[in-house]
Amino acid sequence: MEIRALTTLDLPLAACLRIACWETDYAGVVPSGVLSEENEVARMKDWLDHQSEDHFCLFGAFDGERLAGFTGGAMADSQDTDCGFEIYYLFVDPAYRGQKLSLQLLDRLIAAVQVYRFHELVVYNFAESPSNRFYHRLGGKVRRSYIAQIRDMHCPVDVFVFDLGTIATTVREKLG
Repeated sequence: MEIRALTTLDLPLAACLRIACWETDYAGVVPSGVLSEENEVARMKDWLDHQSEDHFCLFGAFDGERLAGFTGGAMADSQDTDCGFEIYYLFVDPAYRGQKLSLQLLDRLIAAVQVYRFHELVVYNFAESPSNRFYHRLGGKVRRSYIAQIRDMHCPVDVFVFDLGTIATTVREKLG
């Protein structure tokens, strides 16, 4: 498995994986059909084109030509932290789950952003999704919760905050 920075050419793969995970992992938690490949690619491309402004980065795990998972994010909003990095994406193809790929992707992302001297890592996650347990097991603390209105659904969201040094150590320990 190769983990590397995503390029513009990789964005359609990332968008399709995000949409597939959104439709299955968040089924019943958020409405279906909210995301489109075109909009997701455009959003990620815009962030990549302006990455130096907020330290945006995207990393993908590739099994040959197949995108097995990806992660990415940028400088967090000041309402969540004074000096933090926010993970926007952490998605793994179901065929690659149970292989610590999420941890490997997190490890790569954390290593990349630690050079900017961020103190915290912020993650917005749907409170009722299975992935919420993942962030709790990593030691995340819910700083706040709110209800997102997505189409006609009220979707509870937890905002997790991690000390960046602590989560870096935790991830490395779990990777063994």
